[in-house]
Amino acid sequence: MKKSERLQPISDFKKRQEEDAAKRLAKVSQEVSAQKQRLVDLHSYRGEYSRQFNSVGGGGMSAQKMREYQLFMHKLNTVLDQQKAAIDVLEREYEDKKRQWLAARNKLQAINKVQDRHLKKERQIEEKVSQKEQDDRNIRLVNR
Repeated sequence: MKKSERLQPISDFKKRQEEDAAKRLAKVSQEVSAQKQRLVDLHSYRGEYSRQFNSVGGGGMSAQKMREYQLFMHKLNTVLDQQKAAIDVLEREYEDKKRQWLAARNKLQAINKVQDRHLKKERQIEEKVSQKEQDDRNIRLVNR
């Protein structure tokens, strides 16, 4: 078996590893996007709630309603902070998955380069053998 053929199972294995790493990276990327959108939605909700409070509160409100609003806004700000922290964790995970994917891609490229070199060398040898056979046939024809 030729060296290039012996490397094919390794190349196939590295290709699967690279594809799996790419899928994991894409999954985390989608999760980051979804969580960022959730953060945008939370900010929007907070702004909307604040505007409603200001319009209703402009006419005056009880101390109880004011405390409820403040408590709700505090809880909403806590949720926003937690969402930002979750996004930070996901972004670190994304960077880790990206490094893993790049490493897998680099290994695949290295194996493919070695395999390509062997293929090129094998083709050159085959061409030389073929050329020698052709030359030998031509010499035999001339010597007849």
